[in-house]
Amino acid sequence: MNLRRWITALAVLAVFTAVASAQIPISQVTCTVSAPTAPNIRSEGVTERVGDLKLTCTGGLAPIPGGSSDRATIVVDYGYPITSQFDGATANTEIALVIDEPGTMTNAVATSLGIQGYGPNAGFGVANANIIPCAVAAQPCPAFGYNTNNALTGYWVMSSSNATGTGTPGAPGGSNPPPQGAAATPAANVYQGSVDVVHHPTQVSFANVPLVPPVNSGVERVFRVVNVRINPNGATGPITGTVVSTSVIAGVSTLVGTGSATVATSAVSLSTSVANGVVSSCVTTALNPGGTPGSVPANAALLKFGQNFTTAFKPRELALSALAADNGVTGTGVDLTSVTGFYSIGGSSVANASESGLFVNFGGTLTSAGLATSGTRLKAVFANLDANATYYVSLSPVANFSTGNTVPAGGPGDTTTVPYAVLLTSSAGATAETIAYAAQAASGAGPANPGPVPAVQVAPLTVTKGAAEAVWEVTNFKQSSADTYAFALYAVYPSTKPPTIGSPTTATVALSYAPTNGTASTSPVGVTTVWVPRFSTVGAANTYISVLPCQTTLLFPFVTNLSVTASAHWETGIAIENTGLDPLQTVGQTGSCALNFYGANAPPTMTVPTSGAGIAPGAGYTFILSNPANASPPPAYSSFTGYMFAVCNFNYGHGFAFITDNTNQLSEGYLALILSSLPADAPTRGTFTLGETLEN
Repeated sequence: MNLRRWITALAVLAVFTAVASAQIPISQVTCTVSAPTAPNIRSEGVTERVGDLKLTCTGGLAPIPGGSSDRATIVVDYGYPITSQFDGATANTEIALVIDEPGTMTNAVATSLGIQGYGPNAGFGVANANIIPCAVAAQPCPAFGYNTNNALTGYWVMSSSNATGTGTPGAPGGSNPPPQGAAATPAANVYQGSVDVVHHPTQVSFANVPLVPPVNSGVERVFRVVNVRINPNGATGPITGTVVSTSVIAGVSTLVGTGSATVATSAVSLSTSVANGVVSSCVTTALNPGGTPGSVPANAALLKFGQNFTTAFKPRELALSALAADNGVTGTGVDLTSVTGFYSIGGSSVANASESGLFVNFGGTLTSAGLATSGTRLKAVFANLDANATYYVSLSPVANFSTGNTVPAGGPGDTTTVPYAVLLTSSAGATAETIAYAAQAASGAGPANPGPVPAVQVAPLTVTKGAAEAVWEVTNFKQSSADTYAFALYAVYPSTKPPTIGSPTTATVALSYAPTNGTASTSPVGVTTVWVPRFSTVGAANTYISVLPCQTTLLFPFVTNLSVTASAHWETGIAIENTGLDPLQTVGQTGSCALNFYGANAPPTMTVPTSGAGIAPGAGYTFILSNPANASPPPAYSSFTGYMFAVCNFNYGHGFAFITDNTNQLSEGYLALILSSLPADAPTRGTFTLGETLEN
């Protein structure tokens, strides 16, 4: 045995033991997980912003004044793919971790605690330099524990300076002197989150987060996670945010704070309906939304988008004043000093009242992180539109076909809570499913309604091969009620180009949100980042309008060519007149008539005249029941008694029937009944009502 070696070894062990016993004890910081709000989100959405998640932390040992803070990593899992916007092709996102609820402490209280300009007294908003985002490239941003009087009172505030000594730190622009040694300035209080979309698409992580223990009883350190958007994949029910990991990277502290909270409830948000209409091609070329004397109404349908909860439809951002209107549809940018995304932290929360979140300048492509691309957009997709008609939609919501909603006093996007939206149109060759939009100018006006009732302003649809789209963006909404936004559709037919004769043309419309997923580019792979908000494809095509040809339907309730004996029989003479030529400047149409017979031994259905364009305005067609087509030689029809419908493809048709026996001793005549295919409120020509509306 080498005694000297053992003595030396024991001495070294004793030294290490003494050093270990003298180490600073571990500082444990304990955090609880909560959610200030759990708003409703749309199950149809794929970029739905959930409520904030909060870690409220207490305890720990006082750090060395001026000593650098410990660094922590915080990981939160939301159970569904995260679809917040990304910074280019990196994993860095618009998701932010906000420290200490800036803007929630008054200057007076902060001054009394010696933390003016720090923590909850830091300003909130781009106009105030005290909110300081930490750029990812610069992590870890400098942060030190600093207490103004080196005593255990108040907060251990974070400073970007390691200045020590006594004194009161001055808020930027303030008059208080800085502490001794160096000027202390508040450290970054907003950190950027990153998402690994390949391996952990449901989790966001925050690295190098400064952890300065709050130390004192009654004092809290708060970490708030904002700007998280998820794709609920159509699921309904509670959405949970779970803090799955809180670990200290370096330092003497431990961070204990895993847990869950409900951050949102996913629900079906959109109900759509269509007030069906019937349009006749007898409409003139004049557009008169709502109908005015002298024209047939062009009212085709009311397209209705209903909210299932109050925040299903939201503007892009909230204006702070009537003068700060920003409807977000022009693409010219947004003044972040005059509008805010969604809340005043710690104050009155409107956490789900706009599509945008907290605005933060992280640099790169996320200089306006949290800002949505647009407000909620509502889309109507039309198919099988008649090529002969011109279609118009209202520029904004309407109460009915002739009355529009009141325009917000300060313009779309102001503080007015009247439901309002603006019609958009694609630009630069883009379709309504892409990112290029511009506000649509009015083309065609509704009736000049007297008094304060707004007229309906309309714009024509661009129809390609019978298909068209219309998209409206929500600019104003009422937070206290779930409203329905109705938009009017009008169909105008020139009398010179009626629809194809035959079966009525049937059009369909599908109503949904816009834009739908898959219509914007993706970056990084698997995550669509270009447009917020964005939605899954919803909305089935529904028949909403039957376009009827310009027709007059005449009913001859009794016709006969009955043979009583070989030498005695009856005959019915019929005259159909097209009275569309008159001194009242009526525009008539030329068309044929389909004769439909009902009764025993009824002749087959036939169209007359059998040649030519049909019966012109000012002309007529006469025949006897035994030979409706005026054929030569006449057909050998069997004896028939019954009734007949004549469906004529022109307006203002009239008919007369004359029944007589072959001895010309007995006879009777009557006017045909006119069955109008027009709406009951269709106007009549001139001042006449005789036999030209409904039945006579």
